Amino acid sequence: MKRTAIFLFCFSWLLVVQSQGELIEKEEGIKALNSGNYDLAIKIFKECVEKQGESGKLASYCSFFLGRAYYEKGQMDEAIKYLKRAIEVYKEGMTVLGLDPAWYYWLGRAYYDTDQYDKAIVSFQKAASIADENPESFFDYYYKNFYRSVADRVKNALLPHMPPKYSCYFFLGNSYYMNGQFQEAVEALTKAVELNPKAEDFYTQLANAYLGLNQFEKAIQVAKRSIAVEQNNPFAYHILSKIYKAMGKYDEAIDSLKRSIELEPKAIDRHISLANLYAETGNYDQAIGVLKKALEISPRHRNARFYLSYYYMSAGRFEEAINSVNELIDLNTIKGIGTYFTFEEGYPVVVLVEGTVPYNPAGLQSGDRIIKVNGQSTKGSEDKFFQSLGGSEGTQLTLTIKRNGVKEPIEQKVTLGKVLMKSVATPLAMRSFIQAIKGNLEQSRQDAEMAYALDKENSWAFSAISFAYIMESPPLTKEGKIAEAVRILSSSKDNFDRLLEALAYSKMGDLQHSLEIYTSLPEGYLQSQNAFHRFFREAVLESLTTYLENKKEAAKSFQAKGQYSEALKEYAELLKIEDEKEAKEIRSQVAMMIKARPDLAQLPEEARRYMMRAEMAKKENRFDDALKEYKEAAKIAPFYPAIYKDIALTYEGLKDYRQAIKNMNIYLDLFPEAPEAR
Repeated sequence: MKRTAIFLFCFSWLLVVQSQGELIEKEEGIKALNSGNYDLAIKIFKECVEKQGESGKLASYCSFFLGRAYYEKGQMDEAIKYLKRAIEVYKEGMTVLGLDPAWYYWLGRAYYDTDQYDKAIVSFQKAASIADENPESFFDYYYKNFYRSVADRVKNALLPHMPPKYSCYFFLGNSYYMNGQFQEAVEALTKAVELNPKAEDFYTQLANAYLGLNQFEKAIQVAKRSIAVEQNNPFAYHILSKIYKAMGKYDEAIDSLKRSIELEPKAIDRHISLANLYAETGNYDQAIGVLKKALEISPRHRNARFYLSYYYMSAGRFEEAINSVNELIDLNTIKGIGTYFTFEEGYPVVVLVEGTVPYNPAGLQSGDRIIKVNGQSTKGSEDKFFQSLGGSEGTQLTLTIKRNGVKEPIEQKVTLGKVLMKSVATPLAMRSFIQAIKGNLEQSRQDAEMAYALDKENSWAFSAISFAYIMESPPLTKEGKIAEAVRILSSSKDNFDRLLEALAYSKMGDLQHSLEIYTSLPEGYLQSQNAFHRFFREAVLESLTTYLENKKEAAKSFQAKGQYSEALKEYAELLKIEDEKEAKEIRSQVAMMIKARPDLAQLPEEARRYMMRAEMAKKENRFDDALKEYKEAAKIAPFYPAIYKDIALTYEGLKDYRQAIKNMNIYLDLFPEAPEAR
């Protein structure tokens, strides 16, 4: 497969003498392709493929350009078919025109665009191995041997399809990245950067790959190199934000994302990311402000509306939340005749939407071309067409339809109305919870049932129906709807669903199991300022009030009798759920017991192993890993003072002084006479 005189002779000669031969004929196909007339290009090259078969000199050439035309039109299955054919039918002596790297490159692009990353990797590897570093140099021959107009003609026809080597490595790196092979992605993208050090997007993707490897400092360094190449690169600031977030540096993450948004203010997804950063730090009002600005830019952006609704709930602003959720319901409702439309040759064409309720009430078919509404032509009148569908519910219209496979147009009467999309299950379930918090249990139940009927796989919907079942069930019942709620919730690992499961077991009378589920939830979740979650946390704790009071009395009784081991077990359970004031009192009681019985402070072997791993991680400055190990040790030995001192010092290493002070105070609660207390 060589770039030989076949190209230098055949193509050049045919172009110069304006031959009527096959290659000149196909040049019209390339012109059509390069100008965006993909249907004409497909027609020309399909005829060529059929004529050339598998052995004609242009068999590979025409297959390639037919594949390219299909690629540009977005018909990826056909693109892959003919791009593969270009490679498969090639035989020595066929016209190649120097395009062999392009065969593999564009096949790789088609695989990449259809998420077939393993196949894309193979194709890009081959393309990178044979591509020129600068395809323009390939045309030097023409500038030396022909008039400039001829050389320009050759170059303009073929160059858009000839990938430079750096592009092959860039997409190879992207394919590795999407496949989760981050080290290979780093290697390929590094080659792309070396070949083209002025491409800022190469650096940002390389930074992404380093982030995938958790090599944060390298990721930051590369992202900043991208900014050095183009200081107003919004993507570089966006990746910097992702890196800082992964490092737990929320202030830096927020500042970087703000800068990215300044540079590209209409990037709604980045507004949402910024709102999420604020929310993760408990700043719900700031998150809400960001999302309001996003919706000013794009009022019908569903994702922005969803997060605005959720953060209203998180902030405890339930009246505003319900208004926002109603807006979200409206965004997930199709008005008119219950379908979407595209426009082809000026006419609206029906696109059916799966999963609506009711489904396709007008009885149309995908691909139906609406040529008239009430006798008036729809061609070229998009605004007028949509106005005709915007009438009041119950209005009847007569559509004149050109249907595939039917010779004559048909007339069909339709009635204007609205249908609910499957995705409306989420806002309905959200509204169900808000109604429950507001005390409107009947409306809450109705919304939950509708959400669950629309989509039983929707996480919000099955949470809402489970809560409705719990609320409907009488206390101490263990069968029926509450059992169904437990069955649904037990399949989920989501913290909120676990909270509802704890509530269910409490209502069933299994208080010990309820407490076990509650205390197994992450500390950060139980201490979250999210008002929506707090409502349900408090509901669980309220249901356990008597049980917890009994445990406190039992702990005090054991302590008074000198049965310290039993008292510690009860206090350990209580420590998991008490607020800071109560927890401090528990630690004070435990400190007195440890002073009387120092042997109670012995470290269990399992906890000791966690401590050893934490020490190793801390010596290597892996403070996050050390923290995880120390916290596991604290779960096993919650009253061992030294654990909290080590946790405090680890937070110091992370420069999180608030947490460092908090844990040092816990250490001093348990060991008030510590020699290094000051």
